[in-house]
Amino acid sequence: MKRYYASVLVLLVGCGGGGSGSSSSSSNSEDSVARYSSDYAASDLQVFFTLSAISSSEAEIKGYVQDSSFNYVTINGSDQLVSEVDSQSFSLTELPISGGGYYGTNVSANATEYIVKLLRDNVVQSSLTINELPLPFTLTTSFVGEVIDVSWAPEADHTYSYLVETLTCKNSTETNIRTVSPDINAGEHLLNSGSYNKSLSEVFGQTQAQLTQGFDSCVFDVDIIANKDSLPSQTNGQLTVDVVQKRKVRIVL
Repeated sequence: MKRYYASVLVLLVGCGGGGSGSSSSSSNSEDSVARYSSDYAASDLQVFFTLSAISSSEAEIKGYVQDSSFNYVTINGSDQLVSEVDSQSFSLTELPISGGGYYGTNVSANATEYIVKLLRDNVVQSSLTINELPLPFTLTTSFVGEVIDVSWAPEADHTYSYLVETLTCKNSTETNIRTVSPDINAGEHLLNSGSYNKSLSEVFGQTQAQLTQGFDSCVFDVDIIANKDSLPSQTNGQLTVDVVQKRKVRIVL
């Protein structure tokens, strides 16, 4: 289990003052090089999609683009990522994620056919069709005695898991984010018994009082993910799609 902590300070600057401020940041120069899809042949772009049903009625399609060296590539020019859901077209737009390069759209979870496409000059360069989703599931959630207890009815031929636990705490000057990732190699992420049951101290190594001290609000999040064992990642060599059911657990401390 790996724990990560991040803290963001929000500087409050009064209006109408005569002072000035500056900020600076540093990053790996190679990572910060901008790469654009129009600089590549369309056949040299690799696109990775995830189709996630997030409720009984709503799904989200997210994607990102890489080149052959696994560098992230920004979509630009006449290039587009598009999903076609029961013959209705949706463009994937850039998501407000730090670093950029991720695209998404919300669609129906009850469609019979999902097609993801890479377009250039409105011409389909590559496409992949999905006709099946894992079975939906419903969570029962409680938070008693600092223990997060979540249960659901597992389906045969399905694997249930989680990838990260997040605690986000805020006050007027600071946002503090703690994340904990399970050891996937050791199988810590698997939840095939149909339950997730952990105390805050088990996850973060501190009590609720310690975690929330000095903050106005704290929220715990974890996504429960269902994969169908007979529905692995699908690929045509250029586009790859993972298909999951995903349900969010959110506890306000």
